[in-house]
Amino acid sequence: MTYKYWGRIANPALDRQRVKGAYFFAGDWRSRYNPVEFYGPPVPGPNDGVYTVHPADGRHLGWSVKPENRSFAVSEMVRAGLNTAVMSYWGEAPSIYPPNAGSDRWRAYAPMQSSTEAHDQLFKEAVTQPLLTMPAIESSDKTDKSPAFIFPAEFPPDDPTHCSLTHQIKDLIQRYLKAPEDKNWSDRWLQLTLPANILPQHRQSANCLPGIAKQAK
Repeated sequence: MTYKYWGRIANPALDRQRVKGAYFFAGDWRSRYNPVEFYGPPVPGPNDGVYTVHPADGRHLGWSVKPENRSFAVSEMVRAGLNTAVMSYWGEAPSIYPPNAGSDRWRAYAPMQSSTEAHDQLFKEAVTQPLLTMPAIESSDKTDKSPAFIFPAEFPPDDPTHCSLTHQIKDLIQRYLKAPEDKNWSDRWLQLTLPANILPQHRQSANCLPGIAKQAK
């Protein structure tokens, strides 16, 4: 593998292409007109009153209303020349073992209802189209139910086995690589090609954001 392919896509379906991504908040809009409960109670409060502009096509707002809306949103990304959705991620999914209530930071801070269920829907749709996904782990203040996650404060971690960053990475690996609902999901996580002296040469990519989401005063 020559140096000219370093940092390029290693997934077989899009092998050696340059990464062309856009930040993406999966999930329905937070609307006072249509406060539908798609991801479990409580429904986050509305924020559509502070939109700079509404999308020309309302299907962009109804991510979980029906599969056709998700197909439309992903196909529009592909039509624009993108091959990667940078998936905004706000913490672990609920689980029985190990016991974990899951993070609700997305309810307080994400501009859309970016729950883990919405993430699963993105991977499910990506399987049907030429689009890969790269998780982006968000930093934010705490909520009443979930502790804060501040990337600059946790990296490098004092104890890697018990830090929040490690828990979130393990959650993503478990849900999309080790035990995905659909075995094809693992192929849709962006892999990048690394130099020949770094093994393994193909690795899944993720992003951690140092900016901190806070509630408006």
